Amino acid sequence: MSKYLNVFNTLSEYQAFSASTEYTTPNVALVKETNVLYYDYGDNKPQVDMSSYKGEFQESSVGGNYYGNSAITKINYIPSGETSLNYIFQNWSSLKEVTCKIPDSVTSMNYTFASCSSLINAPTIPIGVTGMSYTFASCSSLVTAPEIPSGVINMNYTFSSCSKLVTAPSVIPNSVTRIDYAFYYCTSLVNAPVIPSGITNMSHTFYKCTSLVTAPEIPSGVISIEYTFSECKSLVNVPPIPDSVEDMDSAFYQCSSLKELTLLPATPPSVSNGLSRCPIESIYVPDESVDTYKTATGWSQFADKIKPLSDKPTE
Repeated sequence: MSKYLNVFNTLSEYQAFSASTEYTTPNVALVKETNVLYYDYGDNKPQVDMSSYKGEFQESSVGGNYYGNSAITKINYIPSGETSLNYIFQNWSSLKEVTCKIPDSVTSMNYTFASCSSLINAPTIPIGVTGMSYTFASCSSLVTAPEIPSGVINMNYTFSSCSKLVTAPSVIPNSVTRIDYAFYYCTSLVNAPVIPSGITNMSHTFYKCTSLVTAPEIPSGVISIEYTFSECKSLVNVPPIPDSVEDMDSAFYQCSSLKELTLLPATPPSVSNGLSRCPIESIYVPDESVDTYKTATGWSQFADKIKPLSDKPTE
């Protein structure tokens, strides 16, 4: 616990904590009195204004996440040599900006800025980072996503519930293998990024992206798109569903603008609730599979909409 930065409302609250059995010398203890933030290095004497965070660091830690941190508005110092920012700065609800460079030594940023609900601009991600699970999750003021370095592997939940996010990264690197829930509930997102070829599962990736107009091309190795575009109410255009897809459960649930769908799998994917409340007019499937789709579970209700791929108008 001592490796984390802590915020206390009063000096007496801090003194009580420092006398407890939980206490060992903290990196930085913060005391908030009359809306002014002070710091203390363990002598129970508040020092100077700390509304812009700059601290001394020990035990390979650069902050904390469990004890409030609600008064910090700016991060202007992160020490060089740090390799992991996992869980650091999480839940700093007043944090608006990061004015310093994140050190190139950092390789992991899982949960780093999660629930920083006042953060508007994301900092540049170091090129050596490989883990970005939940990094900006629930950053509800974030407008533009940073570019993703080429070595990142895990992007599960990275931008989930970033409700003001308008601009996604232009490209998600081919190194990324996990993207479940990555843009979940990004209700302002209009354009989706290019999806890397190594992805096999896209569960809930764009769930409730209600402003999304065009779906990205789904890589040929993806086997599941369950809930991927569920409740994307502005979605009009969808590239052909690749023949590798086996699971489409609730994939397009309540996509109330979607009128056409093209599927390349010869065997109908599972589709429970997949097209519920969609004004589908045409479903194009491989010519040899038309009858199979028309009698398949979940697809038979759309039998009059199912047409051979050879009948699809060319643009």
